[in-house]
Amino acid sequence: AAVEDPRVTIELINDGFHVQNPMVKLSFRFAPHRTAFVTDAMAATDCPDGAYKLGALDVNVVDGHARLVSNGAIAGSTLLLEVAVRRAVNELGISAVDAVEAATLTPAKAFGFNRPNEVTGAPIGLIAPGFAADFNLINPADWTVEQVWCAGRKLK
Repeated sequence: AAVEDPRVTIELINDGFHVQNPMVKLSFRFAPHRTAFVTDAMAATDCPDGAYKLGALDVNVVDGHARLVSNGAIAGSTLLLEVAVRRAVNELGISAVDAVEAATLTPAKAFGFNRPNEVTGAPIGLIAPGFAADFNLINPADWTVEQVWCAGRKLK
C-alpha cells in the first residue's frame, strides 16, 4: 500500500468530508512526515453557501460542501489550508508541529521546493537563510492567518 512506500507522499483533504477523521489519524500514525494537507479548493472557497460554477459544471455549496447539481457527486473543496491544520490539532489531537509540517514542509519536499529551483536557481519552500521569505504568520490561539508575506514583503 502507498502508506508503506517511503517514496509516496500521502495527500489528504482534511475537512472531515472528503477524508474521514480515522483515515487522517491513521496516516499520521504510520507516515507522519509523508502526510501532506491539500485542499482541492474551488472558486467557492471562503465564500458563502450558494450556486457556483466549476468550469462548465453547476455546483451547489451547502454547509461548505460542494456537490454537482447534476448528480450530487462531490465537486471540489471549500477548505482553507489553515482550517485543515486547525482541525488536525483541535479535533484530531495531532501535534501542532506535525499538522503544520503537513501543510508546509511535506508538500514542499514532495515538489522539490526544499532545495534551489533547477531552472532559476532561486531557493524556495523553506524558512531558512537564503530562501525566499514566503510564509503566513498564524495566530496559535485560533489557527487563523494574521499576516501573509511574499518575497520578504508583508501583503496582509
